[in-house]
Amino acid sequence: MSIPTAWSSGRLRFFKRPFHEYRLTDRVAMSQMPLFVTTILTAVLVWAFFPDTMNNPLFVTFLVSQLAIMALCYVIPWERLPYTSFLGVPLLDFISIGAGREGGQESLTGISLLAVFPVIWLCASGYYPRAALWFSFLGPLAIIWVPLLLKGNYTPQDFARSLLLPVMMLGIGVSVSVLTLSMMRQQNQAGGKGRAVAGQPAHQQAPGITAEHCAGYGAFGGPRC
Repeated sequence: MSIPTAWSSGRLRFFKRPFHEYRLTDRVAMSQMPLFVTTILTAVLVWAFFPDTMNNPLFVTFLVSQLAIMALCYVIPWERLPYTSFLGVPLLDFISIGAGREGGQESLTGISLLAVFPVIWLCASGYYPRAALWFSFLGPLAIIWVPLLLKGNYTPQDFARSLLLPVMMLGIGVSVSVLTLSMMRQQNQAGGKGRAVAGQPAHQQAPGITAEHCAGYGAFGGPRC
C-alpha cells in the first residue's frame, strides 16, 4: 500500500512562489479574483439565457461594483494604509452580492452562494477571528433579510426559510478559521525551531519582531523577516 505524498512546497502550480511571498497588492487582488471570475461567468450565463435581467438596475450594479472592487484592489496603495485595511474589500463584496441576488434571483438561482468567497477571505486572513465569524453569519443573513425589510411585505416564514444559507456560511467560516489557526501554530512552531537551530533565544529577537511577523498571519502574512 503506497504512502500518500504530502504537499511539501506549499504552493500551487499556477503560483510562481508561495502566496505569502507576493506583495500585499497582489495578494489582495488574487483573493478577490475567484469572486471576480465567477461574476464574469454569471454575467455570461445571464446574458445568454436571461437577457432581460441585464436591464435590471440592481444586477447591473452588482456587475459594475465587482468591476470597481477588482480595480480598487490594484489601485489602492495597501502598503501605505493600516495593514488590515484590505479586509474592507470582502465587506464591500457582501453589499455587491446583495444587489446581485436581488436583481438576478428571478433568473439565476444561487447568486447568494457567492457570499462564500468573502467568508473564506475574512476567515483565512487570520485577523480578528471572532469578528470574521460574526460577519460570516451576519453578512449572508443581511444579503437576504435587508431586501425583505426594505420591501416591508414579509412573514415570519420568509425569515425562517432563509436561515440555512447564513448557518452554512458560518460553518464554512468556522472550518476555515480552524485550519488557519492550525497553520499559524505550525508556522510559529517552525519559527521557534529555526531560532533554536540558529542558537538565538526568543527574547533576543529584534524589538517589535515576533514569531507571528516572521511566519505570517494566515493567508496574509505580516512583514517578512
